[in-house]
Amino acid sequence: MSSLFFPSGLKGLDIEVTRTSQFATLIQTGASGKEQRASFWTMPRWTYEWTLNFVRQAGFSAKTLSDELMQLASFFNTMRGAWDSFYFIDPVNGNPVAVSFGTGTGAQASFPLVDNEGFPVGIIQSAAIYKNDWQGCQLLSPNPRTNYLGGSYNSVPQQMGPPTNLTITSGISDPAGGSNAFTLTATAANANVQGYGGGVPPGNYCSSVWLRRRTGSGAVLISGPTVANAPVAVNITSSWQRFYLSGPYNSTYNVACLGIYLAVSGDQADVAFGQVEPGTTPTSYIPTLTALPTTVTDYALNSTTGIVTFSTAPASGAALTWTGQFARICRFVEDTIDFKRFMQLAWDGGTVKVITLK
Repeated sequence: MSSLFFPSGLKGLDIEVTRTSQFATLIQTGASGKEQRASFWTMPRWTYEWTLNFVRQAGFSAKTLSDELMQLASFFNTMRGAWDSFYFIDPVNGNPVAVSFGTGTGAQASFPLVDNEGFPVGIIQSAAIYKNDWQGCQLLSPNPRTNYLGGSYNSVPQQMGPPTNLTITSGISDPAGGSNAFTLTATAANANVQGYGGGVPPGNYCSSVWLRRRTGSGAVLISGPTVANAPVAVNITSSWQRFYLSGPYNSTYNVACLGIYLAVSGDQADVAFGQVEPGTTPTSYIPTLTALPTTVTDYALNSTTGIVTFSTAPASGAALTWTGQFARICRFVEDTIDFKRFMQLAWDGGTVKVITLK
């Protein structure tokens, strides 16, 4: 098959398009009238038929920048009519928006992308993959991401410096339903703890953390991504929320940091899942189990098969959606195409009909 796409931007396309779904079913009817049916296809073939009311030649007007007649005729001739196949973007179904393609089980890592009708997609042109779980709806990345704050998952981050006027209790329930958070208790005013991500490349960084109030009503503040930035008060409640700050890294020491402050003695706040990462907004949390930074790639996408493989199986109940564009493999139905000139440099392209291939 060819790697060409059906010409886009033809201005003379009629608004009316006929889109036909076709299955293959064998039906045998007995003398009693009872039927036996066998279905041979699990998904249909689609036929698209539309009218080209006019096709312009170069010079038709000052705004006619391309020769549509030659563009379409050349494409049809290159395909040799119905002989060769090409890529075609379904005008109805080829641009899915927030289409569900699965729900996490905690074990399944690979999922096929589907179209608006629930059928497997064709060749992926672009795709944005989303996962909606305890963190909310997150745009995932096919490129590596790094959390530079070591030990942030199952203990007080190992990159945190000695706490000031604080005691720390581990084993606290966390936002994901586990017990990997910890409680900070202020033993004096202006209690704080600082965490550092060392050896970071130059650039802007985002420092984020999940917080909830346990006791007290005093101010809780966070700082980052450099120690030079003044702490900023955050409005924490008794429910888990994620807070973040962003800005340039510390170029003197090649570090980016995250600080947590409790202004009033006796106040308590629960803390979980600190993250220091490149960028200006937080991405999905990356667990760090050692003092070293952790790098992950959220998923890999096979653009030919439409299979998404996650690096970590989505949690049970996580809703998976995608937005993007895909093309199906098609061919012309007929070996002929007619053009009829009805005025100078303007042609009637007749009816064009294509069908998808399996």
